[in-house]
Amino acid sequence: MSTVIGLDVPVPSEPYWRPCDYCGKSFRVLPCYVRKAIAKGNNPPRFCSRSCQLATYVGEGNPKWRGGRMLSSSGYVYVLVPDHPQADACGYYEEHRLVMEQHLGRVLKPTECVHHFNHNRTDNRIENLELMDSWAEHQRRHGYYEPRECANCGAVIMRSRASRRRFPERSYCSRTCAAAGASRANAEAARSGRRNPPKRTRERR
Repeated sequence: MSTVIGLDVPVPSEPYWRPCDYCGKSFRVLPCYVRKAIAKGNNPPRFCSRSCQLATYVGEGNPKWRGGRMLSSSGYVYVLVPDHPQADACGYYEEHRLVMEQHLGRVLKPTECVHHFNHNRTDNRIENLELMDSWAEHQRRHGYYEPRECANCGAVIMRSRASRRRFPERSYCSRTCAAAGASRANAEAARSGRRNPPKRTRERR
């Protein structure tokens, strides 16, 4: 037996046999493998092959195991439920949908959507969740739609927050009303002497 320089760890001077920690098959361990592993601060070889080593990196055996919960880049919390019919390839499923399913006692349809009341995607308490029949309804909820009157005909229309920011002064229910409103605005500008200047056209050389 010898030791690695800087480490008081014994290293075998001759090859030896040991069982694999995963499949139990005996494999031969060379002293150079043990010396390299200890020099890097790792454990001596414990598996007979790479496939056996990767097979133990599932669940709690993975160094990056976080208890079966992870936060995605979109801000939603995913939990490990491999037996769920709608889980992804890695066995993870959205926690807010799983909480709603446990509350209803059934699996949600792919067309159904779960909405967060406080818009906090990590707050998956059942009191903070609302089931919606379609994704379109969910988009309308996040669009903050409010009623507005058409500036031409007076019909009540629903406009999102983005549309209200883009057209803060007036809204129209159709292109026909928009054209009529533009013609009326141009006529009023002409009567008041504030005719819009003609657009410049690019001269041909």
